[in-house]
Amino acid sequence: MADVIIAGCPVCQARYRLDGARIPDGGVTLRCSSCRTVFKVRGKASPRIPHQPSTTETVTRVLVAHENSVFRNTVRQALAGEPFEVLEAADGAGAYAIILERHPRVAILDAALPGMFAFEICEAVKGSPATADIKIILVASIYDKAKYKRAPESLHGADDYLEKHHIPDELPARVRRLLAGTTPETSPLRGGAPPREDGPTMVPGEQAPPGGDSGAQHCGDARNDEYGGDEPTLADEHHKARRLARLIVSDIALYNRDLVREGVRNGTFFELLAEDVAEGRSLYENRVPGDVRAGTSYLDDAFAEFIGTIRRELGL
Repeated sequence: MADVIIAGCPVCQARYRLDGARIPDGGVTLRCSSCRTVFKVRGKASPRIPHQPSTTETVTRVLVAHENSVFRNTVRQALAGEPFEVLEAADGAGAYAIILERHPRVAILDAALPGMFAFEICEAVKGSPATADIKIILVASIYDKAKYKRAPESLHGADDYLEKHHIPDELPARVRRLLAGTTPETSPLRGGAPPREDGPTMVPGEQAPPGGDSGAQHCGDARNDEYGGDEPTLADEHHKARRLARLIVSDIALYNRDLVREGVRNGTFFELLAEDVAEGRSLYENRVPGDVRAGTSYLDDAFAEFIGTIRRELGL
């Protein structure tokens, strides 16, 4: 009978069936095919050191900051199987206050948080020795998934980023990876290639786990749910317009960091980013009803707030 060893990835918990006879006394190093984490497996003849959770704190706190309670609940459900205490905040100021008071191990921040841009929180958290160890996942709720075929230019100090429609199927592994201290693998194209079905890199004799449905769910497309709903009230329409404005500005910041700073420094922001700004304005005008746009300037206000924030950051 074959000497079979079942090995489990310590981060994503993928399981692999290995031929124990082919594992040397010193063990073998594997790379998980699912999350790319490198871990060691020892044969039965060698003592096995079980993975132990950190004892430095009794509760692992994870913060989710998003103004939409439905989204926060989606994150809570995605992490329901994990031993985490999930904290919630509805705006940037509230998120930063919780970070200072409760010191969560991981903070999941919406890029378009009201009150305080997520990149401001990232830079403040990472710039302070008291909070620099907190891991940050930036949720990039892009308003046009078809447009972006590259990773963001800068995460503003965040440790990882994830698009909102990948929350249910990818978030738990991302959080575990950050807690384990491994470097996140940034996907070149979110929502593109299907999950890998090959096994980890190791000595011959391993068998990959059987493929199957990942059970992926979707939170919804940002292009649809950032502005929509059944017969919304006028107040709802104004709220969604403000949200969409911040979302447009936040995405421009996320994908054009160097141009943004050059433009703000030289007073040429709208010239350097003319294509992105024009696309954002077109989207805003198409999605926001005329009676809401009349007498309001939510998109211009969002740009002005953002440029003012960058000017302060640059000391201008």
